[in-house]
Amino acid sequence: MKQPTRLTTFMMLMLLLSGCSLTPRLTQEEKNQFLQQPAPYTKATAYSDALGHLGTMLEAYNHPSEIYVIQGRHVINKTACKNLPLDITDMMKTAVNKVGGNVRYTKFDPDYMIGEVQTGNPNLQRKLPVVVLEGAITECDENLDSQGFGVDADVMFGGGSTETDVGAGADKEVGRSRIALDLHLMDYATQTLIPRKQTTMAVDVWSLDKSYNFGFQVNGSGLGLDGRRKVTQGKHDAVRILVELSTLQLLGRLFEVPYWRCIPGAEPDPVVIAMVRKNFEVASKGIQISTIQALLKRHGYQLSMSGKIDRDTLTAIDQYANEINEYIDRKIGPDLYCHLFFNMPFGTLPTEKPLPPDEILNNPSKALQSDSAFIELNAALIYTPRWSSHPLRLKSGGRMMSGDRYKFLIMPEKDCYLYIFQSDASGQFSMLFPMDSFRGVRIDNRNPVKGQLAYELPGPKSSFILDERRGIERIYVIAVPESDTQLEELGRQLNKAQNDESHKKIGRELMDYLNTKSLTHAALPGVTFNMDGKGGNRVKINAEKLQTSKERVYLMEFEHR
Repeated sequence: MKQPTRLTTFMMLMLLLSGCSLTPRLTQEEKNQFLQQPAPYTKATAYSDALGHLGTMLEAYNHPSEIYVIQGRHVINKTACKNLPLDITDMMKTAVNKVGGNVRYTKFDPDYMIGEVQTGNPNLQRKLPVVVLEGAITECDENLDSQGFGVDADVMFGGGSTETDVGAGADKEVGRSRIALDLHLMDYATQTLIPRKQTTMAVDVWSLDKSYNFGFQVNGSGLGLDGRRKVTQGKHDAVRILVELSTLQLLGRLFEVPYWRCIPGAEPDPVVIAMVRKNFEVASKGIQISTIQALLKRHGYQLSMSGKIDRDTLTAIDQYANEINEYIDRKIGPDLYCHLFFNMPFGTLPTEKPLPPDEILNNPSKALQSDSAFIELNAALIYTPRWSSHPLRLKSGGRMMSGDRYKFLIMPEKDCYLYIFQSDASGQFSMLFPMDSFRGVRIDNRNPVKGQLAYELPGPKSSFILDERRGIERIYVIAVPESDTQLEELGRQLNKAQNDESHKKIGRELMDYLNTKSLTHAALPGVTFNMDGKGGNRVKINAEKLQTSKERVYLMEFEHR
């Protein structure tokens, strides 16, 4: 009989100890995770902010123009799946209520209505719904696709009294399920479904199961290790995502607005495009012209809504077509209308303090002249799309895409101190002027700037580049006759910030300081800049004339897609 080796004896001792009844000890990380009270957090999806942006868009399009009540029926789970919520009506309430504006949600409650009649309360002023929202979870297909992969290896070596066996293996399994939600709108008065005002959305839910094992034996005694982890996407979370995205699409189709602009990278909806196009085609010629003129005015062109094709209208159409740098039919027709309509600016611009917003929009010269101690700036934000080498002017409320290059053309009317800050979708600030260096190259963009001298920022042969963080970007322009020590100090702190936390803290201080001033987006026509374009051709850029002061900051917003 073979005598056990020392290694075999040690292995047998380890196995004996592992078999004893010992209470496992928790690590400090496990104690922190499982023994402390759970911390609540706000539940949000990738489309929560998009619903709020839809509300801003509806206000910009002035639709609905008055309180619009949507009644919600119970939205339930009509599938056989038991691991999904039975009733998602509360999710629907939350999603519709996030839109805000003139959109209101009222629930379907027959008991309340009966009690209302019985009590006969004369003070009740109930507004009847316009449409009824109803639907259901209609699909729940589990384990549509399941894929597995495994590998095992076993090696034996040695011989005699030291025979050794080593083995290892790994397994992986991926599964996919599908959930679908159907929603549609019904006319409250006629109780009939409204054609094409419905949506069907589906989402795939994935699961992943991975495991491994390792073991070895020496003379029949051995030790093994194995581990397993299973990760499954939450089906309730998937349902909430379906609810919010379906609500966005349904209300976008109901009010016939380009709701897809609320989601970075989303494709246009052909259903909405067809409806908007048809609405224009059936209108009279006079209304078509007036509508085009109104949209051109919303894009910043100064002209009257005469209902006639005059010189100002034709000039505005040509300027618009030249600035967007893509082919467009310049005739009064559905193509031009759709382009103007679907690209109408709708940024969340703060209102001017001295005047109501409508007065600023209709009479910008009055808004500009309301402050006597001002500095006039001729300014234009120029960008070059990543797919082009031709510079274009970007107006407030326009949009750029990640990777686009952009710069500023600025010419002050007189000597002044200039400060330019930019905040991205997350609220993180950066200082664009003054700036000592850019990407390691010294540029010496310093204060004060000279009057009647044109500046190209950051430099004639350099540009800022839009990063991958999508959302609404804001640019703040301040020009003052004397240096603003607080702005300069905050700018220095931004440039020296070592981490995100300190950067955000300084950004909040800067935003608090800017909020003490009037934020304006009013502007007048300015000078014309000449730039080098594609192939060495000179490109004319029409600037805007801004007026800023110690108490007034010009704010420009654009959509980063």
